[in-house]
Amino acid sequence: MKKIFFYLLILSFLIGCSPRETARVLGIGVSPFKTSGKIHSKVVDKDIFTAYRDTERLLRDLTATPYRGSASKGFMVVRDFSFSYGGRCPDSTEVAVFFEEVDATKTQIQVSSLNYGLSDFVAEKIFEGVQ
Repeated sequence: MKKIFFYLLILSFLIGCSPRETARVLGIGVSPFKTSGKIHSKVVDKDIFTAYRDTERLLRDLTATPYRGSASKGFMVVRDFSFSYGGRCPDSTEVAVFFEEVDATKTQIQVSSLNYGLSDFVAEKIFEGVQ
């Protein structure tokens, strides 16, 4: 009985959401950020875990909400910039931040969003704060 309920719950979720939204919620849909978003890139003198932690702290200081990803996965997706970005985007607008280890003490950080102005704003804040 529990299996049937579980499958019905999953099926109702999949039917209620578009395939793109379902992929995004499941954490497998970050490719649009790399293919269609405006990307800013910088190499910082920090290991990947420190760069991730510092970036997450900075974004929380902006009252944004990191809700998906991890340092081990090499990305985070963040939303809720409506307060810090002056109400120029809905709170559901997302920014993806990708982390790639260059070597043991250097990490490449890429900031991308489909909202180009928000991408500029967030990249500037991250790159100023994560030195």
